[in-house]
Amino acid sequence: MTLIDSPDIIPLNLNSPGSLTLNEDPIIPVSSASAPLNIEALQTTANSINANKIQFPNFSDISAFKLNGSARQIDNVLRLTNDNTNERGTAFLTNKIDITPNTFFETQFQVNLYGKQKTNGADGLTFIIQNTPSGASALGSATAGGGGLAYKNLGSSIAVAFDTFKNKWDVGNNNLSLLQDGKVEKPLVTQSSPLDLNGGKPFYAWINYDAIANLLQVFLSESANKPTSPVLNYEVDLASAVGSQAWIGFGAATGALYNAQEILNWEFTSYERINHKPNTPAITEPNVAGKIVIAGDVHMETSDFVDANDPSDTHLYTDWEIWDVARNQVAWQAYNIRGIEKLHIHLGDGEFVNSYLGRSELFASTDYKLRARHADNYGLTSDWGEMPFKTASAMTVFPLTLDNIEDESKPEWRDSNNGNPIILPNSTTQPFLSLESPSSETLLQFKGLDGISNQIVNAPALNQHKNVRLRISAGSSSLNLPQSQVTFTDETAKSYSIYLPAISLAAGQQNYFWVSTNGTTYVGTNTQTRPDFSKVAQGTLNPWRVTQSGYKVEKVATGFQLPVNIAFVPNAKPDDPQDPSDDNDPYYYVTELYGTIKVVSKKGTVSNYATNLLNYNVLGSFPGSGEQGLSGITVDPQNGDVLAALLYSPNPKNDLAPHYPKVVRLRSSDGGKTASSQTTILDMVGEIQGQSHFISNLSIGPDGKLYVHMGDGFNTSTALNLNSFRGKILRLNINGADPKLDGTPSQDNPFYNKGDGITAKDYIYAYGLRNPFGGAWRAADNSHYSVENGPGSNDRFAKITPGTNYGWDGTDASMTINALYNWTATNAPVNVAFIQSETFGGSGFPLNGPTSKEGHAFVSLSGPTYVGGRTTRGKRIDEFILDENGNLKSDPISLIEYDGVGKATVVGLAAGPDGLYFSDLYKDLDYTSPIDRGANIWKISYVKG
Repeated sequence: MTLIDSPDIIPLNLNSPGSLTLNEDPIIPVSSASAPLNIEALQTTANSINANKIQFPNFSDISAFKLNGSARQIDNVLRLTNDNTNERGTAFLTNKIDITPNTFFETQFQVNLYGKQKTNGADGLTFIIQNTPSGASALGSATAGGGGLAYKNLGSSIAVAFDTFKNKWDVGNNNLSLLQDGKVEKPLVTQSSPLDLNGGKPFYAWINYDAIANLLQVFLSESANKPTSPVLNYEVDLASAVGSQAWIGFGAATGALYNAQEILNWEFTSYERINHKPNTPAITEPNVAGKIVIAGDVHMETSDFVDANDPSDTHLYTDWEIWDVARNQVAWQAYNIRGIEKLHIHLGDGEFVNSYLGRSELFASTDYKLRARHADNYGLTSDWGEMPFKTASAMTVFPLTLDNIEDESKPEWRDSNNGNPIILPNSTTQPFLSLESPSSETLLQFKGLDGISNQIVNAPALNQHKNVRLRISAGSSSLNLPQSQVTFTDETAKSYSIYLPAISLAAGQQNYFWVSTNGTTYVGTNTQTRPDFSKVAQGTLNPWRVTQSGYKVEKVATGFQLPVNIAFVPNAKPDDPQDPSDDNDPYYYVTELYGTIKVVSKKGTVSNYATNLLNYNVLGSFPGSGEQGLSGITVDPQNGDVLAALLYSPNPKNDLAPHYPKVVRLRSSDGGKTASSQTTILDMVGEIQGQSHFISNLSIGPDGKLYVHMGDGFNTSTALNLNSFRGKILRLNINGADPKLDGTPSQDNPFYNKGDGITAKDYIYAYGLRNPFGGAWRAADNSHYSVENGPGSNDRFAKITPGTNYGWDGTDASMTINALYNWTATNAPVNVAFIQSETFGGSGFPLNGPTSKEGHAFVSLSGPTYVGGRTTRGKRIDEFILDENGNLKSDPISLIEYDGVGKATVVGLAAGPDGLYFSDLYKDLDYTSPIDRGANIWKISYVKG
């Protein structure tokens, strides 16, 4: 804490030659002779009042003290005990100091403990602040012998003890303790000393007290330079402990063992701290008033913490609120938020309240106001910063309309889980499933017959296209059916699938469902004549719609939890159904965010390759602080080792400890099926990262080097700082045969300079990036490409060239620097892959002619975080056509889009031997939380040659 100069100076009033007055209160009598005692009133500042400083460069004059017991002045030092047994001594300034709830103090002194017994000497000394009836004559009881430290039984006091003898209540013979009310046997806290207090050499001690935080800290050093870290930290309320005034000084004692115990010099400063509110934070996301955001994915950010009046104050926490403007109430709140979420938070990090209780997202098409305030390290809060915004309208659901079902289409009704036909039971009044108009005009009916088959009735065409309603009737018996789907074609030969939930009806009951164009069913009633799409009954089981002819999407693996990235085994070949010998060979690997790497065999079996890779509690809020963990993955073609990127905690037992990024090498002894060892090849200690903006993509370039993508950790300044790993793409050596080279920077990196030591700068390939989560190599121009999210707009697709600055400085505009393409509205690009001959022969996609995909980039757009249904922003894969030099030839076109009602999106993306593979991150339907296991890997393949 610094005292800033001010024109307001407290005057010194010399009332008589023998006394000095500070702030009109007589403090310390001083002899008229020249003495080393220096007392001054410090200048009042914007941050402090009543600031007084007392200095004793030595103790040639002790007239300001009352010496008690064995205490005396010897050769310009203050000796509290001689080198004798059973001595007690105290020395207190004869005038009190004022103590208020706002009184801070800083004191430092030099101590010398020595004698004939050397390191066996005893017992130690105390710095004491006390308000006992004895005043400056106070001397602790002798009942505890030397262990009483001349402090025992001094009430209304606190003391810092430098203890050099192990009594039965002590934990050792070289301790620091904080004591209260003379209770030497019951310290508030004890800490071993890093110095040998009894070593016979002088040492320095500093004691600081912060009245706002009620925090007392003790520092020790053999030199006069104060360390940055305290030896002892403890919260204690000084004003409550000692009262409104107190005497300050020292005490010491010896017992059967002894030492000379001396104070060589002393300085004491006290002042009352005036704390000021921090500056009101600016809301930087949403970044403009009235911005339209997705109701289930509101990104909230503030400017950095600033306290112009108290520049030494730091950011303790942030309070966040979202207000429903029309209702004039808080809809969502998150209070006392610390860590990275102080500046960037998601809905999952807080709670919905009031009329929003139980919701997981805001309402669509509604006006809201975001509020945030910062708190300093003393808990004083700023005024609220505010930003109005509006949620986007819900995506329109279109009803399925039909007028006729093709007679030759052979409609089917099958179990969604096993594909078996649904057979209705035989009953007196037969059960049925009917596709019909809102006025009960039948289009198609499955009716119970004999319990072995169904009667299928294809009714005549309607007079016009009408909305489709589906009705299931139990008949005269109860009806229980599994999840199922009805398939058919219309008169134009267009195929349809309608998806139904599991059914449980009592005799005589009926269920009604409305049907959308993608086959999703919605709960209806018998009285409705217009579609009601407010409550989903069953979503489509394949929610992905191909937007280019000749391609199909199919699920190839399932059961994943937050699958982030996919990496194929080098030179892998698709499974040959005629050759079962390699069915169990590893085909590709999938990283799961919370610390597991899955391996998928050629026949599609999913198993664990490595588990428990994260050493910290991963279950934070999602969306929010839980969006971090294990991310990038690639396979070393030299030996099949798996390289992975992840975060770790330097102190796993402390949930508040920071997380740092690292790259690890995993080796296998069973052909890549399970990992048998793990080695860290790059540890970026001190580079704090958390949700979203953390270490991500890994790829091996044609030069055999490993390229590592690093987010800025929501610390914008790191991106342009060449001394930080964050906000960069790194380039390093990998060599499984020579561990000495593994993880070292490549010597031809743009900023490599071995002469000044190996630092972050030596690893940098490109810088000025915000969150380059995805990346891949393109063979046509031998270049690396990256995709990254913008702050509120301008997501960036860029070609990465060595040594280039991509300019991220916290502004939306900086995301356009060196961009091939920008998504003006945020779509959240997270991965990129290239279809090219050099990668698995083009993955089965056409490489020639007008439909050629040679050298084209495909980008996965995850869109809003954990939002249900379709969206105009993301949940799709875009295709980019580049020329031979990597220049963009046209705007992107869509390859697939999400067309379901669930939570799935597109994240992981990799070109495989037989198609383009992607992960959908979340369990799509029947979920309970974002982290449910049940996500999938899908394959896009070309089917029309």
